Amino acid sequence: MKTIRVPVVRFLGETTLELKGDFDLHAQAIKIDHAKTEVLHLHSQTSEGWVLFSGLALLGIVYVNEIDRTLREACVEIPFTKSVEAPGSEPDMTVVLENLEIKQTSMILIDPPGRRTTHCRYALVLSIKFKVARESDLLFEEPNPNVHHPPGGGR
Repeated sequence: MKTIRVPVVRFLGETTLELKGDFDLHAQAIKIDHAKTEVLHLHSQTSEGWVLFSGLALLGIVYVNEIDRTLREACVEIPFTKSVEAPGSEPDMTVVLENLEIKQTSMILIDPPGRRTTHCRYALVLSIKFKVARESDLLFEEPNPNVHHPPGGGR
């Protein structure tokens, strides 16, 4: 007999996070040229009936500087956390990430009345698909390499 460990899925889940905020570009901007978003870190932890996700997204914005009309870049790190109900999950279970996708990124320049802008407002939507699994022991009998079975069961 031999024992192997196999994952048994206890819960399949999906959640969406909306991240919104403002940040300073540190220079006057006339327009946003483009943006790049990535998730730098994603951690998960299970508890009784819940999964907690925490991580860090990086938003990089390339914009046109108002003074010399050159492209400049600004970045902001955006921390996030979200608890997701996951019936059947228990502490120390394994969370398997199936898919992590940045569904939407939008940015606008905030134009204070009578002043040139150095501020940007962002909104990100992240989608996380995951499963919660527990490893279980499975016993099985290894075939004896010295015993040969004819095709068709020997009849």
